[in-house]
Amino acid sequence: MLEQNKYITEIYKKAWLELEKSTPLSGDCGVICSKKCCMGTDSDGMLLFPGEESLYKDSGSWYTIIDSGVTLPGNIKIKFFTCKGSCQRELRPLSCRIFPLMPYINSDRRIDLRFDLRGIGICPLISNPDLYPIDEGFVDNVHLAFSHLVYEKPVIKFLKFLSEQHDEIEALLRKFYSNA
Repeated sequence: MLEQNKYITEIYKKAWLELEKSTPLSGDCGVICSKKCCMGTDSDGMLLFPGEESLYKDSGSWYTIIDSGVTLPGNIKIKFFTCKGSCQRELRPLSCRIFPLMPYINSDRRIDLRFDLRGIGICPLISNPDLYPIDEGFVDNVHLAFSHLVYEKPVIKFLKFLSEQHDEIEALLRKFYSNA
């Protein structure tokens, strides 16, 4: 188990490194929305990717990790990461590093990147992509980060879960806006 934790820790560190200096816009996107995605509370946060919690202690001075209530097939428990509104950028979880994007498993069972629709209410990059186009270098770096992770079965199970959530949210939005 210790070797497995060390292995997964190294893979996440490689993924994090791909995104170390990469941001969705060429400037600070937090200026546009007053850093809404970084306004942490006890109930706002990000899901950690499977095993990513091994890079953290259970809690730190600026974050807390709790059980999310999500269990994937194979009894893979997903953790929930909350911050206190500011962070050590070099220690941000993968979900924070890739936001407002998310990996999505398409019908060909390949990974695409899509907007993370769970953030539509807080992120103007999602709600107004024509005004705030995502930097192509950022997109490339997110793809590179996931090239380190796509061979891990727990990660694929998690991506399937995220993709299903995305499809459910998209269907609700389509239904809502088609009736408006």
